[in-house]
Amino acid sequence: MDGPGYCTEHKAMADAATTRSSEPELGLSSGELIRGEPSLECEHFEPSWQLPLPGGEPRLSALTAMDYFTEATFGSPGFYEAGCDNDRAALLPSVAPVLAQLNEREATLFHPGRWSYAAYAALREQRATLLAEALRGLQGHQFEPLPSLSLEAGAHRVYVIQKVRRTNRQTTQPMAIYTIVDGVIRRAPDLYTLVESRLAKTAYHLGRVVEIADELSQRREARLLSGGALPANTRAGAPEGDALDMEFGGPSTDY
Repeated sequence: MDGPGYCTEHKAMADAATTRSSEPELGLSSGELIRGEPSLECEHFEPSWQLPLPGGEPRLSALTAMDYFTEATFGSPGFYEAGCDNDRAALLPSVAPVLAQLNEREATLFHPGRWSYAAYAALREQRATLLAEALRGLQGHQFEPLPSLSLEAGAHRVYVIQKVRRTNRQTTQPMAIYTIVDGVIRRAPDLYTLVESRLAKTAYHLGRVVEIADELSQRREARLLSGGALPANTRAGAPEGDALDMEFGGPSTDY
């Protein structure tokens, strides 16, 4: 990773996607998530958030996980989307003035001698409630924290962010899940990706077995044509697997 909001894996995945453009792709239920976007090995981490709050409390918490996700992954393909409903909600005429007041009141808490974590938490909760209500009135891509899946145990902290497509006030369709584990943001693999990965591995190993069997068959034919004797364990009655083991250095645990 070359810095906040950027992952070097994306270029490699984009190049790979270009070379596969002629291959048929299976569809996804969301109609949005495509193979290789984003790379599941991409990670985001924002060092500045490791600094504590004025009272020594962790800056990254359940109150700020959504803001951390937005700042750390902004502009990174497959993560936070600029112009999504979250951005639109903050600009609504009924939201923007109130949000500005809350932000101003929060900023004053960082002045010398003004810090109060209780006041800070109350303002953060008001801000989250305001934005959540505004998002329910919009339709499109939205990002939301899942407080029920948060875990804060000592120095270890886990938060979960969900990307959804909202169609009305009551209905959303999950599209992606992101985890924040001790400040490191990753995208969780979806079911399609897991199944595709397992199928790809299975196909690879089956292909290797066929290649080995073909090579063994060719060697046998070459020996027979040259009048050479077959290894003892390839004569009548010997298990086929033993011949494979002898030809390729013993039993393998890869397959």
